[in-house]
Amino acid sequence: MPDGRAAERNELRIVSWKEQVGRELKKKVAEGATLVYLDEVGFARKAVRRQTWSARGVTPLVTLPANWEKLQ
Repeated sequence: MPDGRAAERNELRIVSWKEQVGRELKKKVAEGATLVYLDEVGFARKAVRRQTWSARGVTPLVTLPANWEKLQ
């Protein structure tokens, strides 16, 4: 199974961040600081087609909304 990666991923920026910011964060946590991670999470209302039933030899047609409206 292929590993999914973002098309916008920039390996050089990741390495740079780890060297600069990562070290500083580790130092602060070692000194007793609390590390908090926040993300802009939402629930997409776009449905996922997995499986359905139909008569043998008949391809089922499942209509789903194609927008990326989100619940937050």
